[in-house]
Amino acid sequence: MVVFLFFTALVTPFEVAFLHKGRWQDPLSLINRLVDLGFFLDMVLNFFLSYKSDDGHKMVYDHHVIRKRYLHGWFILDFVSMLPVDLLSYVDWLSPRHRKGMRIMRLIKLLRLVRDH
Repeated sequence: MVVFLFFTALVTPFEVAFLHKGRWQDPLSLINRLVDLGFFLDMVLNFFLSYKSDDGHKMVYDHHVIRKRYLHGWFILDFVSMLPVDLLSYVDWLSPRHRKGMRIMRLIKLLRLVRDH
């Protein structure tokens, strides 16, 4: 995950600033899909990982409690930042204004950096 986060922190701002429209088959786009897959697997794993209770004295292993905590916590951010919205920028029928919006949407991936792993 550290490699994926480092990649996202370095590459995403560069993509948004300098790369306007590529092809989905470009090597960078394929690498982004692998990173998205890694984030997806991390998201699935978070439904099963135990955590220390708020008082810090015991571990919580109850899967119902773990799922509920994750769904009310970081799930939305993880889910939205994992979506491959940059694939929409490859669609030819989008107007330039919408294409610019898609470029900005890719910056949402940077929100993963603020998570407290």
